[in-house]
Amino acid sequence: AAVGCALLDPTGETLRRMTKIIGPADLFGFNDQMVFASCQSVFDAHGCVDVVLVHDYLSETGRLAEIDGAMGLLRYMEAVSHVAHAEHYARVVLKNSIRRQVCDQTRELFAVAREAHEPLDAVCQRAHALAETLDSRMAALRPQDCEQGGLE
Repeated sequence: AAVGCALLDPTGETLRRMTKIIGPADLFGFNDQMVFASCQSVFDAHGCVDVVLVHDYLSETGRLAEIDGAMGLLRYMEAVSHVAHAEHYARVVLKNSIRRQVCDQTRELFAVAREAHEPLDAVCQRAHALAETLDSRMAALRPQDCEQGGLE
């Protein structure tokens, strides 16, 4: 839905608002990441973004077939009927991205701590750095997300 919103607003304003919250790496699927990044590239080059420009960009870069061509782009657009909830979708993407990041990095931190090859203070510094990174990413979520149980 977040990618569909980016494609539905030719002014690029929706994309601009969403990129204050998420980036391509926050999206789970490779194709989603690629299309979202393509929207950003098209917007940077043209000052606007639409499905035709993104189609042409993906075609020129040889990546269009990876998303199932024009039909793949249309599926993104069919996921939403308008862009009114774009920032909400971006926050959902961010929440899931943070969850994946917590899982990945704590798994790695656990392995390092368990092996006991790295000094304990270095392990603790890594844990502290992880907490700071996550805190800064959480800042993009509004307080109402916390109040409504969205961060659970």
